[in-house]
Amino acid sequence: FPASARSAGDRKERKRNSRENYQPAVLRKGNPLFGGKLRGADHGLRPPQSKLRSGRNGRPDGKGGNRLKALFDLHTHTLASGHAYSTLKENIEEAGRKGLWGMGTSDHAEKMPGSAHPVFFTNYKVVHESVLGVRIFCGIEANICDFGGTVDVEEDQLKKLDYVIASLHTPCIRSGTARQNTEAFLHAAENPYVKILGHPDDSRYPVDYEALVPGAKERGAALELNNSSLVPGSTRI
Repeated sequence: FPASARSAGDRKERKRNSRENYQPAVLRKGNPLFGGKLRGADHGLRPPQSKLRSGRNGRPDGKGGNRLKALFDLHTHTLASGHAYSTLKENIEEAGRKGLWGMGTSDHAEKMPGSAHPVFFTNYKVVHESVLGVRIFCGIEANICDFGGTVDVEEDQLKKLDYVIASLHTPCIRSGTARQNTEAFLHAAENPYVKILGHPDDSRYPVDYEALVPGAKERGAALELNNSSLVPGSTRI
């Protein structure tokens, strides 16, 4: 066959093998971030040791002020969320400028007004694992819909994502008592795909931190401290 034909055939074969061998980022034991195995985790895509060893301001000795050097940002939105104004490419470029090792894209699930249709998230397979030197994680910010911790994402979609944030949002659920809000978070964290509880610092949803913190730890969920909750004039304060 001509070289061009062989090249086209090789591309088709590589594409077929890639599709057959593709493993969704199910959260299994061994995940370098949250306890499961990530796509490409064995191919040099963990944070470099130099970054992990860095102290404040990226200096190993921790000198130079009290500013901590971030490794990644896992709570970001694009135009697809309906109330954000950046593209995925623009977010990745900004992550690179800030020197982040990784960035997660986590647009809102469908019950948030203006957000993306579920098919948007099923096409994450086209996003490369590393772009412009930044490790990309494809996730979602699910909406907690009741005090039983139900989220608005089906399991067949959840298992294809790198991670899931579960949050309380005013368009999706009214605030209950501190106990009810705390139970909503903890029940959501019992979902094996939920690895982050989003902005539990939102004062519109009071929680019992004495119960939430150990409960989240027991369930293997991280608690997010969201910068937007600290912005003067924020609706969360």
